[in-house]
Amino acid sequence: MTTFPAAGDYYKAVQAPARAFTVPKLQAAEFVWDALGPSLARGSSAVVFQAAVEGQPQALRCYIREDASSRDRYGALDAYLAAFQIPNLLRDLFAEGSLSTAFTALFTRIWDKEGDAPAWQLANLTISAMIFILGGMFPLALVLVLVVWLPESPRFLAARQNLSPRNAALLRSLGITSAPGDAVDLARGNPIRMLFGQGYALQTVLLWIIFFCSLLNLFLFAYWMPTVLNLIGMSPAQAVFTASLRDLGAIFAVLYLGLAIDRTGPERALALHYAAGAVFIAMIALFALPYAILCVIIFLAGMTIIGSQTGVNGACGKLYPARMRTSGIGWALGIGRLGGIVAPVLGGYLLAVGLPPTQIFLVACLFALIAAAATALLVFRNTPVESA
Repeated sequence: MTTFPAAGDYYKAVQAPARAFTVPKLQAAEFVWDALGPSLARGSSAVVFQAAVEGQPQALRCYIREDASSRDRYGALDAYLAAFQIPNLLRDLFAEGSLSTAFTALFTRIWDKEGDAPAWQLANLTISAMIFILGGMFPLALVLVLVVWLPESPRFLAARQNLSPRNAALLRSLGITSAPGDAVDLARGNPIRMLFGQGYALQTVLLWIIFFCSLLNLFLFAYWMPTVLNLIGMSPAQAVFTASLRDLGAIFAVLYLGLAIDRTGPERALALHYAAGAVFIAMIALFALPYAILCVIIFLAGMTIIGSQTGVNGACGKLYPARMRTSGIGWALGIGRLGGIVAPVLGGYLLAVGLPPTQIFLVACLFALIAAAATALLVFRNTPVESA
């Protein structure tokens, strides 16, 4: 450990620099004195004296204990500034910069000349545009992150030769050793044909029915709900708030649905979940409920209907082996999106033919029951659930 002189030692040295120092420039230095002696400033790790060295004013720092190097200090500062570069850019742009300056001036001008309604319409358009822009920028940035940091499936990495150090370390951390290509469960044929061969045909058809009906039910129930609630007498703001409880309920499904699927199997857990969702939707469609009870039922409907879709996404990946897993879930989601496309058109048609608004949900209830029945029928598939 390095031993440093005390502050008093330096104080005595600068009073006779020619004898105390060995460097010629310091020996000839002229230190600044005040009424009490050499002028100094004292810090936690050094004392600083003022002096004229070769006629130039200098501040001489004399260390009395170990101190972090300047490189460490400035490195930490550089890391801090780099970390806050993007947040500071957003702050300058949106909070303290051009956008806020321009918006404030324009908002005030419209308020003074045209009234509060046009001004708040401008605010609504500006905020909506910001949400869409930022909402689009984040997924694009996330794509770059996934390209750089998301590793390949361990099954594929295990079959490769000449792995990078990063991928080799990943396999070691998972306890996986490299294996010949023939020993790894990879697709070696037409993936679409595989979905309907080797005993997977019934499972594939049922999953396509489940996804189609589930997403049709979800989109018909979810996206028409604010409109239906407004048509039965709620204000637009109240209708939007009430409908948002559906998505809040979906968050709570993750707390128990995965555990239920693990313990009872996807067929039983998801079939009961879809059936419960159909019951809650039917209650909204058939009964004039008090507002508080309606909010609770919408919450539970979202928890079961949206939760069922989340659960079947995971179960679908589990029901197929690795060699056909992406094809299985990809095709199921694609078929399901067709149901999502049909739902808005179907809802508009039902209103156009004079069906009472709440009874639109009865149609959604029907598709939920079909999804429940198809999920229950998965017990008759000819293939066992394989581990990942």
